[in-house]
Amino acid sequence: MIVKAAKLDKSIKSSFKRLTEYITQEQVQSDINIRNVGVWIEPDDIYDIDDLDLFIEDIESVQSMSNAKSDKTYHLIVSFGAEERPDIETLKNINNELIDSLGYSKHQRLTVIHDDTDNLHMHIAINKINPEKYTIHEPFRDYKILSEKAMELENKYNLNQTHSNEKTKDNRCYVANDIDSRATQISFKSYVENIDLSDCKSWQDFHDKLKENGVEYRKYGNGAVFKDLIDDKINIKASAVQREYSLNSLEKKYGIFEPSQSLNNIQNSYQRYQDLSLKKQYDLIDTSRKIKSKQEKQVVKNEYMDAAKYSGDIIDNLSRMAGGSELDRILIKMNKRAMAKAKLEKLREERQKEIKKINDKYKYYNYDVWLQQQALTNEKAELALKNIKESRINYIKGDFKGLKNSALKITKNGTYILNNKLKATNISIFLTPKYNNIKKAVEILKDNNIKPDTLNGTDEFKAKIIDIIAANDLDITFQDNNINQKISAAKILKQDNLISYVNERNSKIISFAKFDGKEQEYIYQGYFKYNDKFLLKFKSNTSNTVYIKEPIKEDYILLKQYKKGDTVYVNTPIKDSYDIECFVNEKEKTRITFKELSSPDNFYKRISTKEHNGQKLYLYKKDNDNSIYVSTTYHIKEKEQNKENINNKNKGLER
Repeated sequence: MIVKAAKLDKSIKSSFKRLTEYITQEQVQSDINIRNVGVWIEPDDIYDIDDLDLFIEDIESVQSMSNAKSDKTYHLIVSFGAEERPDIETLKNINNELIDSLGYSKHQRLTVIHDDTDNLHMHIAINKINPEKYTIHEPFRDYKILSEKAMELENKYNLNQTHSNEKTKDNRCYVANDIDSRATQISFKSYVENIDLSDCKSWQDFHDKLKENGVEYRKYGNGAVFKDLIDDKINIKASAVQREYSLNSLEKKYGIFEPSQSLNNIQNSYQRYQDLSLKKQYDLIDTSRKIKSKQEKQVVKNEYMDAAKYSGDIIDNLSRMAGGSELDRILIKMNKRAMAKAKLEKLREERQKEIKKINDKYKYYNYDVWLQQQALTNEKAELALKNIKESRINYIKGDFKGLKNSALKITKNGTYILNNKLKATNISIFLTPKYNNIKKAVEILKDNNIKPDTLNGTDEFKAKIIDIIAANDLDITFQDNNINQKISAAKILKQDNLISYVNERNSKIISFAKFDGKEQEYIYQGYFKYNDKFLLKFKSNTSNTVYIKEPIKEDYILLKQYKKGDTVYVNTPIKDSYDIECFVNEKEKTRITFKELSSPDNFYKRISTKEHNGQKLYLYKKDNDNSIYVSTTYHIKEKEQNKENINNKNKGLER
């Protein structure tokens, strides 16, 4: 068993959210492996895997209360031998004992088990900030603690003793190897490894070959790094890819390091590690087209100038060398300009032909034409082209001449560029079916006292617009009563959906109560220690209630027969316990409940967005309140609104 703490580069700050997204990302199911085979959240009873976003929000809230400058997230990795497959109960025990040894037993954490590589392994994401004291805990010499604890656990659970042979610091490519195991993504390290650089004879060959694949080799400190040509954040130490790519190794092969000199091979670099958007692909190709065209035209121009100069020199020499009478020399001198002009005209014609060939070779296509060509073989481009076409027929129809005065700009074809980048004409406001765009359009119409006629476009577009207006209770009325009736019906449906979500979530929340023995059967959930007393947990068979019982002598006899998860019949006497009342009261005070919220204001903090039955719901919290408030309305905070108002004001001044 290998146990190690994953260490990031000192220049990179860890993020609990980013780590959680990484370790919980599902792998595409294959015939052999599935990525996540076990996930659990500790130490709270509040959250389950469906509440992951709330759990992350809670941790980020706790971390924000600490003034610690160092990383606030601890990433622990536990890997087992290729032939070892401990059961879930054993894995949980190993997890808890490792956590206890590091002093994180009271800290929030998420454990995910991966079985998508040759070795079963666990990722444990831990919040270093204590949720009660808001202090940071840094285990002293954690590598030593983990090494000793690993040895103990290997003996206890009869596991292979492999950790002692593992160099604890050699973990730089662990995450890269884990990424490679996903069916949908390879690591940047593997991407660079797959580039064939064996034929390179010089530094420039090396740089050009890398640029064809969207990668750059750059000096960094005393060594070098491979980095993505577009995104500086995507990079890896050169020697970590292969030792032969270290700066020293390449300098022995190619001589003293030479940086890249040109962009000659950038035209193919859109085939890179991360797919660029279609627009960025087009911009990259168009930039390359301009560079190549300019370079080749400059070559033709230089050749033309050299030829013209050479022709002029020949004519001058002829006039000087000409023999014969004085009259002959005068005639040659008179014809000199005519000869030069004729020669230059011929050279100019040849140059124009060459320029035409270059223009044909690097022909300009606007984005729409280029997209049409790409759509023949590229599904992504085909979808983008479809969206562009639909955007030209999807709009709010009405009389919008009054918007002309408030337009930031009016284009040559009469299109108004409105505040917040909306476009309109005398009879239409063009929209994409997104909340922000629709909300802005509604505000503009309201400010200008305009009542639109109807919605024009595809059925899908109309349905999305109506859905967003209803879900967010936007104040807009159309001249078309049919549209108004659909909005009213959708608002009723959305409210019913909100109530359904609140009831569903509340039904899943665990409540605690004192054991009363009224049910025939219970599910035994083990025991725990509270105020130096052992208490038993029994879950109801009919609800999400967990009953707490203080054991008596008869219970201890039965406990020898019980296992966690067993359905049991409990008829032993019930003992009054003040400790149980305290425990239940503590749990009830911290228990989360979901409530409806009609119109959130600045006292509510938006913590998450959920989708329920195809509808977006927004979750809010208030200070000193354990309730989670659910609303169909997206509330822009006062700070965000002020920022938006300032941006709008600046745009007005620029105009």
